[in-house]
Amino acid sequence: MKNYITIILLFCAVAMNAQVGVGTNNPDATLDVNGTLAIRSVDYSATNPNALIIGSDNKVYKRVLPIMLGFQRMQIPVCNSVNVGSTGSFVQTVNGVNYTISWRVIIKGTGTAANLPATERAQRLQVRYDFSPALPFTPSALFMTGYSEVATNEVTFALNYANVSANSLTVNIVRTEMNSAESPASNCWSTTNLFDLMFLYQ
Repeated sequence: MKNYITIILLFCAVAMNAQVGVGTNNPDATLDVNGTLAIRSVDYSATNPNALIIGSDNKVYKRVLPIMLGFQRMQIPVCNSVNVGSTGSFVQTVNGVNYTISWRVIIKGTGTAANLPATERAQRLQVRYDFSPALPFTPSALFMTGYSEVATNEVTFALNYANVSANSLTVNIVRTEMNSAESPASNCWSTTNLFDLMFLYQ
């Protein structure tokens, strides 16, 4: 009886450290597949940035990769039509998820800009964008690019962010040029403008 137990324990010890080869008689890993590998399905997680990488030694490793989440056509409020406290919302669909994005004007610039004639006024907004549902991660970096869909619109912007979380983004929006066609008394832009937004997590 003791001999049987010894043999069983010895077999288990060998099996636990065994290497299995598929298409090879000399495996050099716990599972060594020499041939095509088909995976029928795999779970997806938007919050887990791990990915499988094939190294130069043909072994599979787990690595952390950045996650990116892009929003197109983010709305810039029309400055001439809003005041501090003004709100609005729009919907964006990203990766099959419908995000309701609500914005609120936090600051509207009204002071004279130092680099403009005294008759001109600073043209800027600070806007908070709230995301519902929340983003699947707290961004570690982001990129923004302003644009207009109207070819004759010459208004340009500089955008930077003051605060970001999984639930909200606060953006400073500053007009960077003065169109001579607009009245000097005009405090802000009167055209519809947009920006693209890319969140990065790593």
